[in-house]
Amino acid sequence: MHDDAQLATNIFHKSLAQLLRPLDIGDQAAPAGFLVLQRCAVALFGRGELALRLVPFLASAIVLPVFFLAVRKIAGPAIAMAGTAWLALAEPLVRYSSEGKQYSTDVLWATVVLALALAADSLPALAVLGIVGALLLWFSHPLLFVLGGIGTTLLIQHLRRGNRKLACADAAMGLVWLGSFATNYLLISRYYVSNDFLRNYWQQQTAFAPLPRSLSNLLWYPKTIVELFHYPLGILPSENSQGMLLALAGRVILLSAVVALALGCFVMAQRSKRAMGFLVLTLFLTLAASAIQRYPFAERLTLFFAPLFVLPLAFAVGGEWWRRNLTLAGLRRPLLAILFVYPVYIQAKYLVHPEVRYDAKPAINYVKSHWQAGDVIYLHWGSNVLGHYYLANPPALAVPRGDLIDGAFDPNPRTRPSLLADDLLQLRGRSRVWIVFSMGAAGEQPFIEQTLDRRGRRLDQRQFNGGAVDLYDLR
Repeated sequence: MHDDAQLATNIFHKSLAQLLRPLDIGDQAAPAGFLVLQRCAVALFGRGELALRLVPFLASAIVLPVFFLAVRKIAGPAIAMAGTAWLALAEPLVRYSSEGKQYSTDVLWATVVLALALAADSLPALAVLGIVGALLLWFSHPLLFVLGGIGTTLLIQHLRRGNRKLACADAAMGLVWLGSFATNYLLISRYYVSNDFLRNYWQQQTAFAPLPRSLSNLLWYPKTIVELFHYPLGILPSENSQGMLLALAGRVILLSAVVALALGCFVMAQRSKRAMGFLVLTLFLTLAASAIQRYPFAERLTLFFAPLFVLPLAFAVGGEWWRRNLTLAGLRRPLLAILFVYPVYIQAKYLVHPEVRYDAKPAINYVKSHWQAGDVIYLHWGSNVLGHYYLANPPALAVPRGDLIDGAFDPNPRTRPSLLADDLLQLRGRSRVWIVFSMGAAGEQPFIEQTLDRRGRRLDQRQFNGGAVDLYDLR
């Protein structure tokens, strides 16, 4: 993936000490601890793709037993199994388990502190939670919100029980966490917060919560919470899903999910007020940070919330509540089937036909196998970072600086064609020019090909799953 390659470039070219400072290659943001883990994986296993994906994959695998064991202690095996199954089938979580970014580890660290916090009723347990939380703040950006929800909930519970020792320990633990976060923020994270590119990107995605000054702004909050069924849990099809049947199924699943969420919160508040407090306060703190433009709450940046958000759904389908309400007991299995139908369907679909959104690797490998002295390669802007990565992979192809041209990117659709035209002017007079396409090529590949067809002769063309490559004679 494009972002993975940018992050990998930082990891490859920086020492461990340099990774403890803000990244300066590409507009990337990642926790220092995660970067160190990735650097260690690369040092042990080389610069291949599997090495870069090792840490996220292991995190995704470990999170399932950790979550199951933690929830089983407070809610029993049925509820723990349902929640674990949703996490295992959630398409966004599965996707990021095979990418070289930090989002899978965010889920693991959130689950680890959740497991420790559910049993934090003694001074030694709170000491372990405090130390682990302070350390993991260097491995995950959104963990601060989870710890904030956990610390506040524990403090309230221990004060209500009149246990001053544990309440003082809660307060001390919170101060340790704040100290760890403040150190990390001053040294590293504040540079990411002030990154104009990242902030503008997420603003364009409407990922920051609006201040509730109007009805439309206020409605953003329930809409965003409902969107969590789709992302990160993968229970609900996307609004862009094609087909009337899938759209109808989406409405049924949405209604069922909302009912299950309401029911689950009711049951959860009765059976585990602590877990309910973790959920509500973490969500509140995250949305508050989003409202002041400090954390985008959308897409992959919500993955960390999956272990908490899945809890009320798991409580909703647990057996105990249904046994108490025999008149509604017959609805339990249909509800389970409805909430699992899309995750099972999408994973079965991808098992037969794996999804490839974009991939420059086959195109670059084709160029390598057909390269001749004097060739030129033009990497369309969506393939340039990946192109450099795969060109350097064994067997590496060393392209002279003047023969390797990176396509420029212009976010303005009105001026983009003229920028592309300027790029293509650099290719005139060359007898063999390779054009590599990948991400973002759907709308621009036809324009580039039509332009070059008028200026020269197409010698070769190959379309791959996720990318394409053309060879032109432009003399």
